[in-house]
Amino acid sequence: MIAVDTAYFQTFRRRSTGFQAEPLRALEVERVVRKVIGFIVTLTTVAAVYWILPEYRRAFYAPYWAALYDILPALLVATPFYVAYVDCRQTNPEDSYAEIGAFVLSGAVPQRTEQIRQHVLGWIVKGFFLPLMFVYLCSTLGSILTGLEQPYQLDITRWHAFAIDLLFMVDVLIAVVGYVFTLRVLDNHIRTVEPTVFGWLVCLACYEPITAEALRHSAILLGLNAVYALRAITEERHLSRDPDYVAYCDYIAENGAVALLKRLFATARRSPMGRSAE
Repeated sequence: MIAVDTAYFQTFRRRSTGFQAEPLRALEVERVVRKVIGFIVTLTTVAAVYWILPEYRRAFYAPYWAALYDILPALLVATPFYVAYVDCRQTNPEDSYAEIGAFVLSGAVPQRTEQIRQHVLGWIVKGFFLPLMFVYLCSTLGSILTGLEQPYQLDITRWHAFAIDLLFMVDVLIAVVGYVFTLRVLDNHIRTVEPTVFGWLVCLACYEPITAEALRHSAILLGLNAVYALRAITEERHLSRDPDYVAYCDYIAENGAVALLKRLFATARRSPMGRSAE
């Protein structure tokens, strides 16, 4: 995926990355050090939150911790090289990591408060959703592999369950890849995070551990469905602030499956057979 995005689609050339394909300046070691320190401080803060909250000590999250322990050394080794590469090409190299690093090293108070705010909110989103999505992915993948190991049977119920697992696995796989590879070079960095408390509440209510508590009380299921609807409304409101998303919606409205079906239906009604049926 990364190879396709960078080599074929050349995502690093998009203006939305805040990034140039060619270096804009010589390597500035001091700023790279600040950014690496800011990144490590961010990870340490997230780890501290995980350690403090009892929720993340459950066996449910064991696959996530196992994977994290395996990849963390490689991540720490690769970070300085990636940061140096990006720093030379950023149109605005004084990002949130640089400001956090400056605060740690010299006590310099961050000047771009909104940038820091988005940085914190973005990591809250990743810190909350990545463990869940990864565990869901591992669980669903296990169910799929178990199903494939069983002898073939023409059982519609079994194949229906298998299809649901497969679709859900693709869904959470996309989520995991998206949260892991929030990189400017892929134009997959977080642009903005839901700014309202209400939007956060209706979103978090759809996931562990809140949903698990709700499902224990069937009377709350109707309210839970309403929460999902509210979540969709708040997400659409937030995404509609992005011009790229608005352009995408306009394109789908003109060229998507629903638009195609409408055109086919209109053509059928105008045809002689359609008029005779009326």
